[in-house]
Amino acid sequence: MKISPFDLANTFSKEKSLEILRTPYSNIEFKSDYYKAVSSLSRYSCIETKKALLELVESGDTYLEIRIAQRKAVEVLADFNYKQAIPAIGRCLKSNDNYLIESSALALLKLKCNDLDIINYLSVLLDKKDCNRRIIIKVILGFGLKEQLGKIRSILMEKDLSPSLRGACIAAIYRFTGSCNQISELKTFLQQDNQNARHCAVQDVIDSDNNLLMPNVIRAPLSPAFKLKAIDKLFRSNPQEKYDVKILNMIDSVIIDDSENIELIDTGQKSYEIQFLIDQLFNTDFMRCYLAIRNLKKVPKEILVRNLDLSWHRAKNDYGAIYFFINIYRNLLEEGYSIKGIEDKLLFALDSRWPDYMKFRAPAILSLAYLYPGIVKNKILDKLTNQFSSDFWVNRYAVLQSIQIAGYKKQYKNIFDKALGDSHRFVKGKARYILFN
Repeated sequence: MKISPFDLANTFSKEKSLEILRTPYSNIEFKSDYYKAVSSLSRYSCIETKKALLELVESGDTYLEIRIAQRKAVEVLADFNYKQAIPAIGRCLKSNDNYLIESSALALLKLKCNDLDIINYLSVLLDKKDCNRRIIIKVILGFGLKEQLGKIRSILMEKDLSPSLRGACIAAIYRFTGSCNQISELKTFLQQDNQNARHCAVQDVIDSDNNLLMPNVIRAPLSPAFKLKAIDKLFRSNPQEKYDVKILNMIDSVIIDDSENIELIDTGQKSYEIQFLIDQLFNTDFMRCYLAIRNLKKVPKEILVRNLDLSWHRAKNDYGAIYFFINIYRNLLEEGYSIKGIEDKLLFALDSRWPDYMKFRAPAILSLAYLYPGIVKNKILDKLTNQFSSDFWVNRYAVLQSIQIAGYKKQYKNIFDKALGDSHRFVKGKARYILFN
């Protein structure tokens, strides 16, 4: 479980957390401390912690703040793989708190619950329209409860069904039967105006186990993280010692992330002033960011770079903005445009203080390949090819992609030797493809 520096600065010690959970509700000054205590205990997987969390889950308190803490507690107990908590979490499925029901259902799936009475109760929850039936269907799919197909089909026939619930039904039916007349609807759901709805649609494609929809996922206006997760999940059977060119091309396309290859819908954007477009790169909706990039491509390069540089101090504090700034800089480098101070920006994105999984690291790696054809000899990138120091396979793959861009040379033998022994099938496949083609 990864914890950000912000989370660490806002946590209690183990002793303080346990003390809070033992304190009666009426004696707690800040009621939100219950949740904060549970969240803090997620760093301490020991029997004392597990028992304290279990006691919280089993408590009969109905205060909102305690219920919120209970939701987190069942999640943490599942992360700890504490199977002794299964009976208590199972009883939470009968709670009046729909969010606790949702958390408990997911926790039971993660704990691989084999209690038939608990598992069968999921069928009852399908009849409760006020609970999150999308999550219940996902859990039913995870348990492989094919006998619930009838109920899922009935839900799909309901009127005014939300796209997220409809998508979950379609995914489950397709996964259980291998066919569903409505499967093409998932393509439409990937193009919804609401980004969270698009996130749900990607998960539905994954849950359906239909890799034929992958081209539609790649063209959807979404973070590359969702797309790479889909590729990894939907093509998991590819043997490590082989490579599939179509799969590698998909991964290459996602990492390059050219906005021209993204299907975008008109958001009614009226202003095309350069500062407005740059401000859009800070938007949390990738649809608006991609639209802005398309229009920024029409701006003269010198003016574009000058305005990007003026906003870089803001972008440095925004993970999403860093990603899009680096992508624009990479496009300019690819076109041979010289950018003053670009190396410092790229090394900032590749600084070891960042978590390895930050999405802007891969485009920064490719950018260095355009900046310096021999940059793969750089110590930073050499470190990124080592899976013991860089546990995110996408970065190790991007280094190989950068070598391919720069042109394969024999002095990169040490990098390929490591890649050929990599634990991830796509990294190994990319190395084999470059070496033998």
